Amino acid sequence: LELKEWGSREDSKGWFFFTYDESIKEVMRRIKFERNGTLLDQCAEELEIVWRSGAVRPKLEQDLGVPLHDLVWCGVPTDVQRRRERGYDLPTSLFRGLAVLSGGIWQPLLCRTRHTAPMYGLGPEERRRNLEDSMALLTSVDGKNIVLTDDIFTTGATFAAASAVLLEGGAASVRCLAFAGSVENLR
Repeated sequence: LELKEWGSREDSKGWFFFTYDESIKEVMRRIKFERNGTLLDQCAEELEIVWRSGAVRPKLEQDLGVPLHDLVWCGVPTDVQRRRERGYDLPTSLFRGLAVLSGGIWQPLLCRTRHTAPMYGLGPEERRRNLEDSMALLTSVDGKNIVLTDDIFTTGATFAAASAVLLEGGAASVRCLAFAGSVENLR
């Protein structure tokens, strides 16, 4: 496994584990729209297998310069309506186990302040506008090093919006991890 890196800001950048190819798109479609909890559990298990392989831990520790047990992990908040329809929150379901394996803590830090349209089918500028003022802090993040998680990285608009709220709230750094990402947007 080679983690794909995105972002160039020292205080906010990230990686994704798997390429968002047709097979991953189908898995995510079944998880999101068919409420396939079995596939969701299998994806979380895959992340834990990758974590245990040792590919991620040194990259995060080297990049941040802090021990992983000092990190606070959280997910990009899912739109309330979609979370209710699915019966689960994807970032939490996928990444909470990694927070535990790292010795860090999982803590909800962000909430949605308004309903947003689904992101699929939207262009980069439409995605950015869709997310404007859509998230807020739930608690203080002052001085914390945060791992922000989400299921899919495409244009980076979601991570950028969520990271901005965390950094404006005083977070020392934000590192983003996505289950899958679009390699086309890294070029």
